[in-house]
Amino acid sequence: MKNTYKRMPEQIRIDYEDLTETKKVNIYTGGLYMDYKGEPFTGFAVGTDYASGKREVTWEQQYVKGEGIGWSIDYYNNGMIKNESLDIGATNVYFVEYDEEGNSLGDNFFAEDLLEELCEIIGEDPKNAKPLELN
Repeated sequence: MKNTYKRMPEQIRIDYEDLTETKKVNIYTGGLYMDYKGEPFTGFAVGTDYASGKREVTWEQQYVKGEGIGWSIDYYNNGMIKNESLDIGATNVYFVEYDEEGNSLGDNFFAEDLLEELCEIIGEDPKNAKPLELN
């Protein structure tokens, strides 16, 4: 399944190049604040590569009201998920890694006490913080 969005597929996906960095005070992350068409961006920014001659998604980063918060997902060249994490600021709340065939290599909670708060902010069910069935 090449680059089929698995996490929160109902959210908008925008090419990262279409977002604009702004200088505003972040509530959660202290990092970059991104706008889309002049408004704080909520959805997933998508990184792409055209090395194969066609558009391939290489990563996704979730944003809420302009802040990079929530799911961060990296892909293998074959389009399968390489790893994904739930992040709030610089803190990894949850992390999972997969092999190139989509088998989970392991997952871990690093800040489980933040899971409920983070999921409320991004609109995710905390029960979804587990490895996906990819194959």
